[in-house]
Amino acid sequence: MKAIRSQIEKEWSSFRRDRLGMSLAILLPLATLLLFGYGVRLQNSDIPICIEDRDQSSTSRNVIARLRECKELKLLEVASGNDIDDQLLGNRAKATVFFPKGFSKQIASKRVSPFQVIVDGSDVGCAETVNALVQKAAFEADHQTKAIDTKTYFAIPEFKILFNPGVDETPYIVSGVFAIVLWMYPALLAAVAISRELEQKTIIQVYASGLTPSQFLVGKGTVYFLVGTAVAIAMAILGSLVFGLRTDVSWAPLFISTMIYIAAAVSFGLFVGATTREENIAVQATATGGFFPALLLSGFVYPLSNIPFPLSLVSYIVPARYYIDICRDIYLRAGGWDDAFWRMLIIAGFGLLPYLAAWVSIRHMTLEEKK
Repeated sequence: MKAIRSQIEKEWSSFRRDRLGMSLAILLPLATLLLFGYGVRLQNSDIPICIEDRDQSSTSRNVIARLRECKELKLLEVASGNDIDDQLLGNRAKATVFFPKGFSKQIASKRVSPFQVIVDGSDVGCAETVNALVQKAAFEADHQTKAIDTKTYFAIPEFKILFNPGVDETPYIVSGVFAIVLWMYPALLAAVAISRELEQKTIIQVYASGLTPSQFLVGKGTVYFLVGTAVAIAMAILGSLVFGLRTDVSWAPLFISTMIYIAAAVSFGLFVGATTREENIAVQATATGGFFPALLLSGFVYPLSNIPFPLSLVSYIVPARYYIDICRDIYLRAGGWDDAFWRMLIIAGFGLLPYLAAWVSIRHMTLEEKK
């Protein structure tokens, strides 16, 4: 019993002196609680939909009013058919609702009067929510404008699904998994590799060999970049064979953006490993600073519009957010360079910053060792 007590006192003394480890032991669980508790919102909100009302009748305005009452929707009224198409194709709206002229006259004549609803099926959750809410608004407005004892509905939404006609969840989910896996594992491997060298003091051999900080980091990072590339290729093949992921456009934007994304992930891992300097802490920091934001603040689990302010601002510095958009745009919307290029630049910027921070940390250690 005395030996156990002595070991406990020794371990506690060592842990108490490790200020960084002690801080992370307290702060990381609290940060995780706040991230999950405050950031996770399963209900869709502020889904942008465009409205074009050519009928301008009390009936069409009644349907629009009921749509406006839905807190899940954000209505955007446009002037013409071309504008409404641009909003949808430019991914600025998730659905369009079009009321033709004569819409209310047919209802007044007790005839079925369809109105068109075009939905972006690439976002499965939003598509299902829009379909349900438009159907509900049409039925409620129809019920108000006809006799109570009449069971026939006249205002009928005609749905057309773009990009993912079957509203299949598989390509939507699997393309998001790519981003999570390709961020987490290359970053984790790089962080462990750097922190292990610093913790075990084997980095002294690097100083003795005359390697510069840049050469050391690039040499380390290249290995895990190649490992990440091999994983990406394997996942793409598996996704095609097992989950049927296909695209009718060039693979070049997806391939190049994937290489940039993996390089950014490795860069993040090098930064974590160089600044934490302990393997266990590096693993915790990579999980908390890399995995959880990529999982919760990237649009993988639920739409970005669900994330409340001010946590929504954090999502703008999560690289997985932009890579998921590229994957889903290519796999589901048959997108290309126009939409992918600016996202690639953002991801590259997020990769450069942690690399520079890791370089500064390693260079500082090198100068201290030479003294």
